[in-house]
Amino acid sequence: METARPTFIAIDGRSGSGKSTFASDLAQHLATTSTVAVLRLEDLYHGWHGLGRACELYAQLLPALASGQPVTYPTWDWATDSVGPQQSFAPGEIVIIEGVGALNDQTLGFIDLGIWLDAPEDFRRERALTRDGQTYRPYWDTWAAQEHTYLLEHSPQHHANLRIDTSTRSHPLTALLESSRFLPSTIAELVLASSHGSNAPKFRQSYQAPADAAALFEAITVHMPHAALLESTSQHLEDPLGRNRYSLLAFSTQQQPPLLMGDAKGATIQLEGASLQLGQNFFDSLQNQWPPVEALHTDYPLPHVGWIFRI
Repeated sequence: METARPTFIAIDGRSGSGKSTFASDLAQHLATTSTVAVLRLEDLYHGWHGLGRACELYAQLLPALASGQPVTYPTWDWATDSVGPQQSFAPGEIVIIEGVGALNDQTLGFIDLGIWLDAPEDFRRERALTRDGQTYRPYWDTWAAQEHTYLLEHSPQHHANLRIDTSTRSHPLTALLESSRFLPSTIAELVLASSHGSNAPKFRQSYQAPADAAALFEAITVHMPHAALLESTSQHLEDPLGRNRYSLLAFSTQQQPPLLMGDAKGATIQLEGASLQLGQNFFDSLQNQWPPVEALHTDYPLPHVGWIFRI
C-alpha cells in the first residue's frame, strides 16, 4: 500500500532567532487536525564544527521521509565529544524540520513551505546565551562563522516563502496565521484547518453613492494612510455598458495592513514584521489574492470586480 507523501515545513534561521520555540508552537497548532513530527537538526550536528555535515545528512534522509518511511541517523554525544547511538525518526502527515540548514540547496525539491526567522545579532546572542548559558558562550563565534558560510553558499533566506523578524514579532506563529490566506491553497488549508474560521477579508456591500464620490472618499479616509479611490463617475464619457457609473472606494482600518509590492524579482506581501514571497508578477499575484466576492444584498447593479491596485 502506497504511503502518502508528508507535507514538509522547514524553519531556518541563525542561532537564537526562535526556531525551536516556533517549531513547537506550530506543531501543537497543527496537531489538532494532523499527525505532526518535528525533526530537529541539532540532533544531526556532530560537534561545534558539524553544520556542513549535518546539511548533507539531512538531505540524505529526505527521500525516505518523502516516501513516508522512518529513518535512522547517528547522534552526537556532547559529553564525550564523539558519535553517539543511532536514533529513529518516523514522519507524520506533516514533518516540521527545524534548525540551521533546514533550507539548504539540496533540500529545496522537498520543502512545501520554507520559513526564515531573522533578528539582529545582539538580540539573537542574548536569547541564545540566556537559553544555553556557559555551554554555548565559548563556541558562539565558531558556530556563527559556520552560519555565515552557510548563508553565503546556500542563501537560505532567499529560498524561504515567509520571512519573520522575531525581534518585532515575538510570536511568529501569529505572523504565520496572518499570512496564511496568502499561502498556496494546500498549505493554507493545513494552517487554517487548525484555526477558528478564516481571517480573509470580505467584500462588504454596495450603496447608492452621493453625487460627489471623491468628497465622500476624502471625508471617510482623511486619517487612513492606506486607501484608494477608483473614480469614473466624474468622467462624462459615453459607455454603452454604463461602466462609468461606478466609484470604488478601498481602504483599510488597520494601522499596518498587508501591502502587495512588486519588483523585478516578483511580488511580495509585506506584513507587520514579516514578508511573504509569492513568486509571481505583480498583477498575477493581485488577481490571485483578491478576496472572493460573496452574494451582496442589494438591488443595485454591480460590475464584476477583478482587482484593484494601489498606485
